[in-house]
Amino acid sequence: MARRSKAAIPVVLTALAALVVLGIFATPLSKWMRSVNSKQTGAVQSAVTVAASGNVRPAPTAPTGGTAQTAPAVSTGEGRAGLDQLYQQGYQYYNEELYQKAINLENRVIQEDPAYYPAYTIKGIALCYYGYFDGGSMKDKDFAEGMQDIDNALALQPDYSSALFNKALAYELYGQYDTALYWYDRTIAIEPNSVWSYYGKAAIYGRRGDVANTVMYLKQAIELNPAAKKDARGEKDFDNVRNSPEFQSLVSE
Repeated sequence: MARRSKAAIPVVLTALAALVVLGIFATPLSKWMRSVNSKQTGAVQSAVTVAASGNVRPAPTAPTGGTAQTAPAVSTGEGRAGLDQLYQQGYQYYNEELYQKAINLENRVIQEDPAYYPAYTIKGIALCYYGYFDGGSMKDKDFAEGMQDIDNALALQPDYSSALFNKALAYELYGQYDTALYWYDRTIAIEPNSVWSYYGKAAIYGRRGDVANTVMYLKQAIELNPAAKKDARGEKDFDNVRNSPEFQSLVSE
């Protein structure tokens, strides 16, 4: 599972005043964190920016495409600019796979402003990835806590595509493929141009050896973002369908 769009995350965030859903949570797993958030090349680059810019499947993050969303309220203390900076730094740590640092910074944002939903999203997907790669015996606990944080973001902003994408990305990471497909569909319903959600679905069907569905969803991802074709050529998730004429025709130069 290449590291798609970290974010889910799924990659979309704000530039300081407005939140724009990028396409992320979550970079081919190793590459972008599927980099929405978020296989979304961008999983969310951020709700303050988090996905992917195109749903970075690439770093867990969020979906491409974007529905403008109102920036979360800010309390006293750090102030809006300070919180945005902390959030963005946490998101950067997440993309660099420094998950504990990402979690620590997003916790600071949440402590200052409990309504800052993008921070819950990045903290949640970072916890899921941390648990998967570094959690050891705590793996399941980290996953449960990470999903709770993503759900906290959705409780505050139900149509936040970066959180939807990262939720799908986390379920995919942990092998719960049917549930991941459901949440990728939920992301696409909000963000029809969520490149890495289509890519994520294709990757799941690829693991299952389902050539028809792999090609169908991968084709949609490539139509939205031709760069997905290059990622697919080296994506291990497609090994079970790689030699099929349909797949070869789709990813050929």
